Amino acid sequence: MKLDKSGVSAVILAGGEGRRMGQRNKGLLPLQGRAMIQHVINRLRPQVSSILISANQDLADYRALGYEVLPDQLPGTHGPLSGIYSAMTVAKSEWLACVPCDMPQLPLDLVARLSEAEPAILARVAHDGTRQQSVCCLLHVSLRDKLKSFLQGPHQAVYRFLAAQHALEVDFADQAGAFANLNTPQELKGFA
Repeated sequence: MKLDKSGVSAVILAGGEGRRMGQRNKGLLPLQGRAMIQHVINRLRPQVSSILISANQDLADYRALGYEVLPDQLPGTHGPLSGIYSAMTVAKSEWLACVPCDMPQLPLDLVARLSEAEPAILARVAHDGTRQQSVCCLLHVSLRDKLKSFLQGPHQAVYRFLAAQHALEVDFADQAGAFANLNTPQELKGFA
């Protein structure tokens, strides 16, 4: 059953440290004349009812894009799951689509394809034909308390949380290139 976009919010995860990008905030780096995150926004906006940005630095710059910006709510460093949790606490929809800020060619049908599973499946994740793209997922916000508990444990990787929820992998092998992320200055420079 395909979800109506009015029931889906999105969070763009831009809270990382950008270590491989020389400690620079990846989402704000210029790419073809605009911030990298703007490419992600443009691909995601038609697919969802609202967009949130998870960020821990350069908050004013992200707010200037016109979207609500959420710093991590939980103390400590928990990676992308902390940003997802923060978004779940404010999302005004039943479902939350999660994507990173450094995938400027995200599938234009990402949310539609992730939403085609049975409603009882509360976690769905993209698979590019080679590997799971764990930060490209669709989660029911009722998982918020489970996520908070999970973040109190020792293993805080997104793929581990998805496995614990028995996430359904959705095949995107026909669009594997859409999941290319830009992590280094060389990858950014080579993006065409």
